[in-house]
Amino acid sequence: MAKSKIQQRISKPATAPVEVKLDTLIQGVSQQPPHIRAMGQGTEQINGWSSPVEGLTKRNPTRYAGKMLDDSIKDFFLDIIEVSTNETYSVVVMPDDPDSSTDHSLRLEVWQNLSALDNTAVNVHGAGFTYEVKDGTPGWKIDAANSYFSNEDAKKSDELYKGYVIASSGQISLISNRNKTTAFTGDKTPAIANEGLVFIQGVAYSITYTLYDGDTKLCEYSTPKADADDNTISTDTVAKELHDNLPDAYEGELNSYVFYLKKKDGSAMNLRLTDSRSNTLARAFTKDVTSIASLPLIAKDGYRVLVVNDPTTDVDDLWLKFNVLDASNVGKVADGSWSECPAPETEYKLDSNTMPYVVYRAASGKVFIGPADGTEQSLGDLKYTFPQWAERTAGNKETNPDPEFIGSPIRDHALFRQRYTVLGGESIVFSETDDPFNFFLDTAQALTANDTFSLRCQSEVSTPLEWMLPVDDTVLTFSATSQFQVRAADGDVLTPQTGLVIRLSNINMNTSIRPKKAGAQVLFPSVEYGFTHFREYQFFNANQRRLGLNLGGSNDTMQNVPKYLPGIVTHFDVGEAVDFAVASSPSNRRLLYVYKYLWTGGDNGIQKVQASWSKWEFDGEVRWFKFIDNILYILMDDENGLHLMEYYADEIETEDSIQPHLDRLLLFPDCNNDGITSNDVTATYNATDDKTTFVLPYTPKTKVIAGVRYIEAAGKSGLILGESTGKTIVCEEKGDFTNEKVFFGEEYKFAYTFTKAFVPEQNQARNTIVGNLEGRTQVLTWQINHYNTGYYQVRVSRFNRDKDTVHTYRARSLGVANATLDTSDFLASGSYRVPIYCRNQEVDVTVESDNHLPVVLSSAAWEGAYSNRSKAVN
Repeated sequence: MAKSKIQQRISKPATAPVEVKLDTLIQGVSQQPPHIRAMGQGTEQINGWSSPVEGLTKRNPTRYAGKMLDDSIKDFFLDIIEVSTNETYSVVVMPDDPDSSTDHSLRLEVWQNLSALDNTAVNVHGAGFTYEVKDGTPGWKIDAANSYFSNEDAKKSDELYKGYVIASSGQISLISNRNKTTAFTGDKTPAIANEGLVFIQGVAYSITYTLYDGDTKLCEYSTPKADADDNTISTDTVAKELHDNLPDAYEGELNSYVFYLKKKDGSAMNLRLTDSRSNTLARAFTKDVTSIASLPLIAKDGYRVLVVNDPTTDVDDLWLKFNVLDASNVGKVADGSWSECPAPETEYKLDSNTMPYVVYRAASGKVFIGPADGTEQSLGDLKYTFPQWAERTAGNKETNPDPEFIGSPIRDHALFRQRYTVLGGESIVFSETDDPFNFFLDTAQALTANDTFSLRCQSEVSTPLEWMLPVDDTVLTFSATSQFQVRAADGDVLTPQTGLVIRLSNINMNTSIRPKKAGAQVLFPSVEYGFTHFREYQFFNANQRRLGLNLGGSNDTMQNVPKYLPGIVTHFDVGEAVDFAVASSPSNRRLLYVYKYLWTGGDNGIQKVQASWSKWEFDGEVRWFKFIDNILYILMDDENGLHLMEYYADEIETEDSIQPHLDRLLLFPDCNNDGITSNDVTATYNATDDKTTFVLPYTPKTKVIAGVRYIEAAGKSGLILGESTGKTIVCEEKGDFTNEKVFFGEEYKFAYTFTKAFVPEQNQARNTIVGNLEGRTQVLTWQINHYNTGYYQVRVSRFNRDKDTVHTYRARSLGVANATLDTSDFLASGSYRVPIYCRNQEVDVTVESDNHLPVVLSSAAWEGAYSNRSKAVN
């Protein structure tokens, strides 16, 4: 009888030879039990690079760009303003005295090409700045009390790194102190004056005009009858007669049909004017009127009045001020017009020393920094007038509300669709279109699409907004407990009328770092039981349909490594074009955690085909990093100072373009010609002993290796010249190498531990492959397939064995230099097989290399024997 499919699956011979191929090794590590890990995942990966192009490789070297500071420093803020691809400036805020627990003063420095700029290149104005040169480095001391940049709490808690945020747009940038509370200056508009206007609108025969102050009659005039001998009438005449008959306690100023009056003692008045035509021919008022039509076109310059359209509410109140047309009539009663003005005794001016500062690049190497206070500043022959925060020019706090960030720090900001957008408290606030310095309405009469507006982002747990991320036509906002999307309703342009807030999720996130866009997703950190996870929002579904965001969804990219990244991550950045992200944790500053991902399109839409987590390990402590133009810049801290490294994530190495895999890599003489002096190498030749001596710009942590670069010819390519534990290298090889292309660097170790070997089979649901646990699997050999590789070792660690077995691969063939024959071939492709002869769960296989030659592992395979003594189901 034929066996069923279930019987065919369960029935196995007692013993069987097994060969399992590992076609990919680029999915990083997994903390799952080994038998359920996905294909391509390993147990550990150190200093590896999961390349979709080549396979698993030893990561590229870090290149030494120069020294930034001579002293070790643990906490500082640094961001880079990129004016163009060839011109960048670094803004640094650091403790003025890092070792002091009582001096909370800070220091501002501006760098270009790793050189601090002095006050001939940078103009800094504003409260609390003192220029000083400290240990030969120019900068500005920041007063701990009264400067916008002062950040005492951040300095105390070693959190300067997240104390500021810069928003850039070409030549102008804005830097915000995330802990500085925004405020008004305290200045208020003047109180309303005790004054009045009398306006004769019309005239007729036999009309009596009577002017009162409260119930007290001030003056009266009657026009003649129509049949009177002198029956000339005019509005001017009525106004003049009333004005000329004012009591002595009053004084006025007449112009045509209008006169202005006030009490000589300045006390309050309550004017009213009656006529015998239902009070339709004349008006008298002090502080308010019921309509704009009640106002004359002649009035006292600067006169202010409230138009009360609806006495039951204040929302439609309108404050107006009279402005004379002719400048010679300033302060007089004359022709003019009414315009909106702010209500009396109302705060109207933002305190520029509590608002973000302007950083303006005026010319190459010339920078202005200061508050947006409208002042003109000079730098040599250059002059720059700073912009100024707009003032409240109309309405009151109801009709023209305070910006919702007032009273809160601006935690994040960005320039988004011609608006300056800021986070303050629980609100996201948008400036007026094309006017980033205006957060007030221009008029209290109507709300237009270009006006400033704000939206409140709230959930059940109320916490301030921390970060924002503009994505296409929407803005994502993040608080410690919730995530929101700000967008236009119905796909319209985002305006005061269309703005809409949607809550996406309620996840307790790590607010120390800004979320980042990474390919077809947004990554943001969360905290899970003392470990950091990164979650993602996606923008496309499986059918490549635009979602905007998968509302309510937040995929955990670290499901397979839930306890891989310990502590609260403090630094994180994404290189979008090179498809990887890096993060660092204070639990071990020598490590960078690397997330390598890849999205691809096809018949099934946008899909993620790679999600690899691994670690990079360095000799120094990583203090800061940032992607600029696909180059990862890393600041490394050691006892000798703060050093800048560059990491290039380029793929593929060939025989004519081998790069030495050495950290702090220096390429001589190129490093002496890059405009930076702190990475220069000194080369001298002594003809007496025929030796070349190199002096490096840094002291190695262990030892540094020198060799001829692989682009050289004449038998010198790849020649190792010598090594040293200090800065000075005296070449062991004789000859003059001062004109050769030489490399210098420190060794670093690559290690990849394979997942334990299991015979693969389908799970019971038949929807995935798992490792078989039923029988016994004996691993016999392990084969590593490599491409353009020079050297590596295979370490076999067996359970209960004191010593590991180490097998060494070298690119050996006839005529290869490291096989002692003189040729320039250093790399080879092929396979390397090592014996294992151990039970699968009692052995670990690791590929490692601290050699400077490349390692490229394309795939692997293992052979073994499987036995299952249980009886098959027949």
